[in-house]
Amino acid sequence: MIKGGSAGISMMPERMNQKLFGQLRLFGEYFEKNGAFDPEIIKAFAKPGKLSKGQKMLLGIVGWLGLENHFFWNAMLKSNHALERRFDKPFQ
Repeated sequence: MIKGGSAGISMMPERMNQKLFGQLRLFGEYFEKNGAFDPEIIKAFAKPGKLSKGQKMLLGIVGWLGLENHFFWNAMLKSNHALERRFDKPFQ
């Protein structure tokens, strides 16, 4: 299973991930018992997330200031010793 938008999960406090981790646990338990995925859990994961107007505004400001790259992606690249290779194009 692929859960989109999960890149920042490791950087979030555990309490913010409780619902997601609970759903993942149920997903795995069902698969272990039945050898198939539960259609109801799949529906729950398939629902797009929705942001409030305030969240959208905050993310817009963060993006406009370029902070998402500085605090998230660049920090992740630095921790993996890959910042100097961030503009590589390996699939061209």
